[in-house]
Amino acid sequence: APAAGATPSTPAGGATGGGTTPSGKGTSGSSTLTGPAKKILDHMADSEGSNYNTQFGYQNTTSGKKLTEMTIGEVREAQARQRGSSAIGRYQFMAKTLPEAMKGTGLTDRDMFSAENQDKLAMWLLKRRGYDKWVSGQLSDKDFGRNLSMEWASVPNPYTGGSYYGQKVKYGSDVLLKALQEAKGSTSGQITPQSTPSPTGAQPSVNAPGTLNIAPGVGTPPAKMKDRER
Repeated sequence: APAAGATPSTPAGGATGGGTTPSGKGTSGSSTLTGPAKKILDHMADSEGSNYNTQFGYQNTTSGKKLTEMTIGEVREAQARQRGSSAIGRYQFMAKTLPEAMKGTGLTDRDMFSAENQDKLAMWLLKRRGYDKWVSGQLSDKDFGRNLSMEWASVPNPYTGGSYYGQKVKYGSDVLLKALQEAKGSTSGQITPQSTPSPTGAQPSVNAPGTLNIAPGVGTPPAKMKDRER
């Protein structure tokens, strides 16, 4: 996940006041991932040291309520109260990344921040980092790993062995590449009830963790950022 730095600002368009009323959509408490996606995202969560109810630095700005029992709008309010970083949930979504993933998946502030919906949001991030091209063999393990390191700061860049954002990593690039090789050997799978739509339209801005969309060898990598996590 992205690391140390200034206190995050309130997410754009975040809910205010008493939160939002749940829509009932995505109330499942268990993962809906299968195949390569599940193996990869399990590794991302392990690298981040997080679960579905984890806030950055193991803070608690929810008055003790589990994130999976809250709406996404309520979680964004709690996210804005965090110190040091806005990373939240199993995949340590950033305040600037979460709204983009919400838009890409069709989720709203009224939907639950359930395990199912966190998986959907993370699957969208995988897709914009080249997941489909990687699965089809159009993207190498190393290039896909580099793309993942741009999304999750605790994941090493296979070309350098270190974090793309200069922070400490839990595992070396050899472990990442092994995880990708093992994932590719598993049966195909995305999100089981319905697949997450692939990102389309305008390219994300290159100014925050999780907002980068640079194909290998194309474009200019961003400068190191202060709001990346652990």
